Amino acid sequence: MGSNLKRKREEHEVFLPLQSKLFTAVSDLSISPTLSNNLNFLRWIAAFLVVVGHLRSLMFPEYTKLVNPSIFQKIFYFITGLGHEGVIIFFVISGFLVGGEFIKMPKINYINYYIKRFSRIYTVFIPALIIGGILDYIGINYFNSNGYYNNLHHFSAMDYSVIDRLNLGTFISNLFMMQTSLTETFGSNGPLWSLANEWWYYMLFPLLYIFFSDNIRIRKLLSMLGILIILFILNSLIILYFFIWLLGAWIFYYRKKVYFPFLILISYSILFFSFVISRINLFGNSYVHDLCIALSLIFLINNLSFMDSQTQYLKKINQFLADFSYSLYLFHFPFIVLFLSIVDTEINRNYVYVSLLLFLYMYSLALYYVFERNTYRIKSYLLSKIGNV
Repeated sequence: MGSNLKRKREEHEVFLPLQSKLFTAVSDLSISPTLSNNLNFLRWIAAFLVVVGHLRSLMFPEYTKLVNPSIFQKIFYFITGLGHEGVIIFFVISGFLVGGEFIKMPKINYINYYIKRFSRIYTVFIPALIIGGILDYIGINYFNSNGYYNNLHHFSAMDYSVIDRLNLGTFISNLFMMQTSLTETFGSNGPLWSLANEWWYYMLFPLLYIFFSDNIRIRKLLSMLGILIILFILNSLIILYFFIWLLGAWIFYYRKKVYFPFLILISYSILFFSFVISRINLFGNSYVHDLCIALSLIFLINNLSFMDSQTQYLKKINQFLADFSYSLYLFHFPFIVLFLSIVDTEINRNYVYVSLLLFLYMYSLALYYVFERNTYRIKSYLLSKIGNV
């Protein structure tokens, strides 16, 4: 009798519904030093790809306009064409870290969770909106002779009129993370589109947790209502890319060891190959390409989770560059537009490109010390006043 009960209990545990397994609190799945170092590497690489792509788009002609491009030009355009792929890396890593943190909480504290997410996003986001608006205002009123702010050149990275987007209504819409849903991004800062994605993923994930795991009917109904309202007001692409974010959260729970020689090298090679597939438009569908990148990345994260090498290659450099990658992402674009509106880039364009790229890193690092580095202080203050530390 006892053995039958034990067997039934084991079978029940094996065949738990997917939603129950997904949202079970996990305490034994930690992030190893090797995985942490590689995630830092991927974070700053993703930000780098975004910045070099935007800078190239605003300074150099499109690849299709080149005549007999050299091998150097082909490599340059390939690397600087991976900005969107870099954002997909951010989505997956965000799902893994934020979703993973939520999953492994021994006791879910929603107030603390939302305070942490708010302080992380808005400590940098609000200054980015204000500073970007100031730079755009200066550029429009004093340095717009080349028509950058009027969309005279139709850049692939900025094919819109900045003047039309620099208004109070768009600012408020962005402040409430409604860019791409109710209005466009504020001013010239087109990269802000992904912040709306991130924010609403942070909102949706706990609601899904409540709906699938809570036994109290009223909370289930309220969570479903919240989900439906969010789905109704948001851009459909935000919802579509939520699945990619969820893949990051999913691999946090379902990591399993794989035995194969040179596994990490193979994993990184598969990720690189997914970049190639995306750039040559193999499947003719951008979302399929993004999904390939996401699947390649979670495969890499899974395999890195079981490595704990004593040698952490470039650990300090990766940590340093990753620390201000968020600031770099949010602050770089309006500065590029203003700079190129002032400086004649036809004179030694390659030199200007490299010099501006280096300056963008110094500029973003300085702003990191002013704003992002104080995220912990703001979070601690809010937790002491509202949440439970």
